[in-house]
Formats: sequence, structure tokens, C-alpha cells
Amino acid sequence: MIEVISPGLQYYVDRINNAEPFSLVRYGDGEWAAVILQNKARNCDLTSLTIPGLVTDLRLSLMNPPLTPNYIMALRPATANDVPQVKQWLDTNVPKQIQWHECRVFCHASIKGNLYPLVEALRNLNMPLVFIGPAHLQGLKKIFPKAQHIIVADVDCYHDKAAIFAQILSIGKPAFFSFSAGPAAKVFIHQLFPTIGNKSFMIDLGSLWSVYCGHKIRSYHHTLSLDTIQRNLK
Repeated sequence: MIEVISPGLQYYVDRINNAEPFSLVRYGDGEWAAVILQNKARNCDLTSLTIPGLVTDLRLSLMNPPLTPNYIMALRPATANDVPQVKQWLDTNVPKQIQWHECRVFCHASIKGNLYPLVEALRNLNMPLVFIGPAHLQGLKKIFPKAQHIIVADVDCYHDKAAIFAQILSIGKPAFFSFSAGPAAKVFIHQLFPTIGNKSFMIDLGSLWSVYCGHKIRSYHHTLSLDTIQRNLK
């Protein structure tokens, strides 16, 4: 049995408010399809799951993660324990000392209208806030006016890894980096952690922000009422 804890949104918000940097990577269906099951050519975002470098780097991010409390790995408990191929692979290849977190805490907070503590924490940061994701996330300017944006391709941004790394490192100071880059986000955070992970936040927030920019790209986005969206922001 792979233990997965769910400390709740406030745990992460408190670490942000207390300026205690951490990185978080979330592994979902697309990552398992690429690394273990190898049963899909593309995920729901149409990202190719057969790019050799991406598949290799995703495996390395699971097999050789930084073993520190400041590097958090997250997944869905049901996937880890109820899909035999995934459970066997994790048992065989991933360090036993990893304390897995529940990966859906942010989207669940958004669904329930409880996301505002995170939004407030990001508005009050004493460091740059940088969104790394597709062009439509520039719509977050209305929510976070001081935020910076590093635009990546909607699909297969792994190919642009070197250029993306250069832009991230050009910030030149500790920052809060919010990644919305599909499976590649796990690779980016894993590979950047030794360089900037001790002072910067790097959080894989996936498609969390898209609905707040008018892009409903996940099924749960369509369930969010205008009242819930406003409650999450105010």
C-alpha cells in the first residue's frame, strides 16, 4: 500500500506566506501513460507521450528525485494503489522514503470555492510571481497585475526546454514559479531544482488557472459557476 497524505490547501499556503520555499510536482494519467502504461500516443492536452527525451526524463524524475522535504511529489491514491502496473513500477523503481501527497488539492479547492487563500498569498508575495504556461494565461494579469509570464507552446513544449530554462534563470532572483506545462513541467522542476529550488518556489499547478482566463480545458472547469469563480478570487 502506497501511503498518500492530504495536508490540505492551507498547508501549502502557510509555507508560501512564511517564505518557506518548496517545489511540487504532480503525476497524473498522462505521466503514467508515458512512463509505465505506454498505452497512449497523446494525453488529453494532445501532448505527445512518445517523445524519447521526455519519457526518459519523466522516468528519471520519479526514480531519482531530490530526497528533501522541500521537494514534494504528488499523485492520486487510487492510481497508485488500484492500477497494478503503476503500483508495481513505483514499488520497484521509486525511493521508498518518498512521502506522497494528494495531487488534486488545488483543483478541489477551486471546485469548492476555497481557492482564495492561495490567490491572496500570491498577491502578497515579496518576490516575483512568474507564470510559465500557454499564451492564454496572460489573462491572469487582471488577477495578478504584477505577474510576469513565460509563454510556452500549448503542445509539446518539452522541445523548447533550453529556451524555457534560459528565461526562468534570467529572472535572476528568488521567485514563485507556477508551471502549466503538462508532463514537461515535472521534468522542468526536477532539473531546475538543484539550481534554484533552495530559494524559489516551483509549483506544478497544471490547468488550474485556465478557467480564470476564460479557457475551460478540463471537465471540472465546466462545473464552476460564476459565483464560485468570483469567490475563489475575492
